[in-house]
Amino acid sequence: MFSKIYNPHSKRMVNLKSKKGKKILYNYINYSNKFKGGSQQETENNFNDIEFPSLNEIHNFVQMLRETKDETLIDMYKIMLSECDTGPLKVIEKYITNSKISYYNGKYYLGGQLELIPEDKITPEKIQEVKDIRMTKGGPTNSAEAVSIFRSEQELTTIETIIKHYIIIMTHIKFRPGGEGMKMVEEEFNLQVSNEKKKLL
Repeated sequence: MFSKIYNPHSKRMVNLKSKKGKKILYNYINYSNKFKGGSQQETENNFNDIEFPSLNEIHNFVQMLRETKDETLIDMYKIMLSECDTGPLKVIEKYITNSKISYYNGKYYLGGQLELIPEDKITPEKIQEVKDIRMTKGGPTNSAEAVSIFRSEQELTTIETIIKHYIIIMTHIKFRPGGEGMKMVEEEFNLQVSNEKKKLL
């Protein structure tokens, strides 16, 4: 995972594990939310305000990580892979393939339970819905069903892990030096400095 983050005030990289580094990351996220109509209030966990991806978006995301030459992104991808129960691309492509079968009518079943189309956002609420559905069902009636349930649970956990890393990595991409979010933060900072100077004149 990336260990440093750019500080627009000092123009230097800061350790992300430090109190200052965490504060900068939360400020970036809050600033990003302002442009999406989200909360501007600083919080210790504002990731819920970040837009969650669809199946198609995480497919593009994983493909991008597989092809990147950026060493930081390569390291971040390796960490994501180490936390997945099964191969991310295997799960994603299975869902995409299912949605293209006429029987599924353009849809797939998240975690084997929840019917979605590939353009639907996979939110924590939808993941929880899958878990809730499972809780209402009885256990497997035979070994084949047990294997199917186990496989579906692994797939859901893998999707959940991918989305967690999607948020972290896409935030890093947006706010690294030269990123779209970084440019907006610098422009806002420079505007604030300019306004403060005008007040002193």
